[in-house]
Amino acid sequence: MSEALQSKPFNVDLDDLVALAGQVDQSSMRWFRWGAAAILLLVAVTVVLEVSSKQPYIDWTLVGVGLFCALGTLAISSVRFRGWLWLRFARRRPFHGPQTYALLPDRLRISADKGATEIPWTGLHHVTCEDGRLFLFLAERLAFVVPRRAFGSDADFEAFAGTVQQQWKKLHRL
Repeated sequence: MSEALQSKPFNVDLDDLVALAGQVDQSSMRWFRWGAAAILLLVAVTVVLEVSSKQPYIDWTLVGVGLFCALGTLAISSVRFRGWLWLRFARRRPFHGPQTYALLPDRLRISADKGATEIPWTGLHHVTCEDGRLFLFLAERLAFVVPRRAFGSDADFEAFAGTVQQQWKKLHRL
């Protein structure tokens, strides 16, 4: 394959992770939102019952803890917040650094300063290209993201993405 089918070194950013989240099923996060709503409802009912009792006494510390738990649960259900946390933890790891993607005839090569890996085309679960990003799924919820900005021009990105999709389809015909 030609040398043009190689990306420049790049880091995945928060917008890439948010775009990836749009590619996978987020229905499990609905439970976190329902949990936050239930916590808020319990706090509201508790405050109303305490105020309407004969001797009203509201423990504002417990109300604050309830509200904090509800906001924390809502934050966890947010794609941007979880992506921000993931990036924050990833940047602290010793192996985090810019990656380069290159196409070989029978596999995809991912290189960084501290190592490299090669993934055969048969090892990819599926491949999709949307919003200027190529998603290379290893499993249903695990993917590499190759953004358009990793290439010198749009034509280079289109050639890279087209070749990846062509190679993957050649080996994954249904």
